[in-house]
Amino acid sequence: MSGEPRYIGVAERRARLAWRHRLAGGAGAALLPALDPTAMGWQQRDWYLPPELWPSLFDRSGNVGPTVWWNGRVVGAWAQRPDGEIVWRILGRDGVGAEAEEAIARRAESLRSLLGPTRVTPRFRTPLERELTA
Repeated sequence: MSGEPRYIGVAERRARLAWRHRLAGGAGAALLPALDPTAMGWQQRDWYLPPELWPSLFDRSGNVGPTVWWNGRVVGAWAQRPDGEIVWRILGRDGVGAEAEEAIARRAESLRSLLGPTRVTPRFRTPLERELTA
């Protein structure tokens, strides 16, 4: 390329994001922490995060909470309860079936094992993250 900016389309962005999550292992499921740049780094988020999910996943200042991803799209949120249990909820059902739920459950168990006695509580909690930990 001759130094000119290259713009990528929605399909290519989605494919790149899905590939990134697959590299992390599993069948395209990922549990990303609050303020993760994958979710925060885009001004236009509609291609991976449906606008109807925003009120549940972002705090009043626009900070994203812990997110559940399936094949390059945000489909829900997760949280850690005081006893260490990782809980999650699917909000966007489009394309999320039994395979997705099984993969997400494996990710949640893997995260719980990884964290052990460590507790993760975001400083700025989203509405859904508060609900999941109640």
